[in-house]
Amino acid sequence: MHVCLLCGIENCRSAKGPFKKLFPGVGGVKKGSFEIGIIGGTGGMGNWCSETLRGQGYRVHAAGRNTGMSMEEMARRCAVVIVSVPIEATVSVIGRIGPLLSKDSLLMDLTSIKETPVRAMLSSTGAEVMGCHPLFGPQPNTVDNLSVVLCPARVDRWASWPSGVFAAVGIEVIETTPEEHDRMMAVVQGLNHLDTILLALTLGHCGIERSDLERFATPLFRSRLAAVDKVMEGNHRMYAEIICSNPRVAPLIEEFEKILEELKGYVRQGNGAAFAARAASARFAKVIPPVED
Repeated sequence: MHVCLLCGIENCRSAKGPFKKLFPGVGGVKKGSFEIGIIGGTGGMGNWCSETLRGQGYRVHAAGRNTGMSMEEMARRCAVVIVSVPIEATVSVIGRIGPLLSKDSLLMDLTSIKETPVRAMLSSTGAEVMGCHPLFGPQPNTVDNLSVVLCPARVDRWASWPSGVFAAVGIEVIETTPEEHDRMMAVVQGLNHLDTILLALTLGHCGIERSDLERFATPLFRSRLAAVDKVMEGNHRMYAEIICSNPRVAPLIEEFEKILEELKGYVRQGNGAAFAARAASARFAKVIPPVED
């Protein structure tokens, strides 16, 4: 049996508890006895997975847009297939490989949204399906305090394998539904990145030199500038897809606009007391409005 792995399991042999059940129904698994394939494994998170696995001694097939094994061949020969391509291309890739997977296989994705790709996986294949979202970038300095979200959608024999794989390399696993994941990411990524981009665009129109801002910056503002630099020097298309592909972001933007308009009125009036009272009323519970399907 060929297995395309996401992460290594070199510590599993001596592990206790759930690690003993990493491969239910898959017998005779030994390190180096199976191949690893990642569609989109030459860049971003796919490359991180590839390098991690190669460092642990696994044979890895990392397919890029025009390099490596074809995605169709991976789907036919691998027991687990992981899709790590841009959000806009994910559903198309899933549609191409899904029908080629056997019912005993596992299909996963690594995108930053989960509802749409998981729905696509469920409809395109009879294989088991689990969504996956590493909550860190492709070049982490350490695995300390790193987490990954898993969304089991249709799993049986592979149910415990992904969580065991991540736990074996010290990454915390959060298991939830695609809907709850996207609800959380609308804030953690969508609203957060949007706010950073808005700050960057506004700074670009305020007529102040960057060097002057840095001379006058407080520690808190320096951290904000660092966030601006990270987003604006990063992959603009990726951030745009994260914000625009999650339907739960738009209602948050509408709420943001309402609150901004209210606060802007207090600023124009010079009404510091009303502004302070409104700021003091902030509550985190039930902050995300439901989105109709």
